[in-house]
Order: sequence, then structure tokens, then C-alpha cells
Amino acid sequence: MPLVVIVFNKKGGVGKTTLADGLADVLEARGRKVAFISVDPQIGARHATGEGAPDPSSDYVIVDTPGAITESTRDLLPTADVVVVPTIPSTANVASTRESLDMVHRDAPDALVLTVINSRRRTSSDNAFVSQVEEGMLGDAGIVFCVPERTAFRDAERWRQPITAVSQSAAAPIEAIADVIELREEGEPWSELIARAASSNWAVHAGAMCDEGDDE
Repeated sequence: MPLVVIVFNKKGGVGKTTLADGLADVLEARGRKVAFISVDPQIGARHATGEGAPDPSSDYVIVDTPGAITESTRDLLPTADVVVVPTIPSTANVASTRESLDMVHRDAPDALVLTVINSRRRTSSDNAFVSQVEEGMLGDAGIVFCVPERTAFRDAERWRQPITAVSQSAAAPIEAIADVIELREEGEPWSELIARAASSNWAVHAGAMCDEGDDE
């Protein structure tokens, strides 16, 4: 059976679709078979949504959800093996992200939870936000990654091209997230997932700050 990865936050504008597309890009570039499902009525994803039930021969099912709690979201969350919760470094998103994480822990208690701070910039306010997340501002956020702000993500959307083809450096943090998801698929223990995340330049865990990487 494919591993089900749901990208979820009850708030819109935090980069769910961009992240769902990026994860599909990276996994497909690795030769994995990905079924993509969007239940977002805005239909902004680059990947086409398959008709009917996902192909059981797929390695992964990636689900892009809307910026609201819908009946489909409630039905899908309990099926998740991995839930990716994107946010952006703004205090205006803290309450909704924390509520989303609480919902994930309640409705998908066995799922691996990955929180992703999207559009992180080299500013004191963004650095402070990351530090506060490390200190528990979002509650139980699982393993936390940062994805720096990059124009390449907008370019990939505009050109309808995989982020892996548009910019390898922009894709690097998505690669790190995919590494941990693949370990979850392989049944590796929590300690191995933490170790893999901590070894990347993009994770915030056990005091390890994200590295912004090189600008293009």
C-alpha cells in the first residue's frame, strides 16, 4: 500500500500547494511513483489530480488540502501516515497552526508530523520566530524544517516545471523532508528519522538551527 502524505493547515496562504507539488517533484525525480490528490477547490497545483482511488501500486499518495477545515479534510486525516504542516514565520499564523497540529495529533495519532516553516528570510524577526518554535510556541510540532524564500518556487509554478528542474538549491530543503518521509516508508524508528533530519541543513531539532543555504 502507498504511504499517504497529507499537507495540511487550516489557514490558507502558508504554501501548502507549493510544498505538495515540491514533494511530488522530488519523489518523482527519485523514480518513485506518486499519486497526487488535491481537495483544494482553488486547484492551484501543478500536478494533476487522479480520478477515483489512487493506484495501489503507487509508492506515495500526496494530498493537497484547502485552507479550511472541510468534510474531506476530516475524512482524510485519519488515513495519513505522514502529515506535513506548513506555516510561515508570522505571529498571525501561530494560533491556526497550533490548532491544526492539535487536530492532527487527535485525528491521526500514529502519523509522523513534520512542520515546515516556509518562506524563511534572513531577518531578525524570522530568526526570532524559528527560535520560538524551537522553544515550543506551536506545541508538539514534530520534526521542524525550514524552507527559505526563493523566487524559484514562483518560477516553477509559472513555468509549470518541477522545482528540481528549476533550481537544485531551492529544492534542497524539500529533498531533506523527502529523506525523512522515505525513512518513514521504510519503517525506520523515530531515532533514525530524527538523526536524518538533524544531519540536514534545513531542520530545527534539538537546538539545531536551519541554515538558509546559498541564494541564487
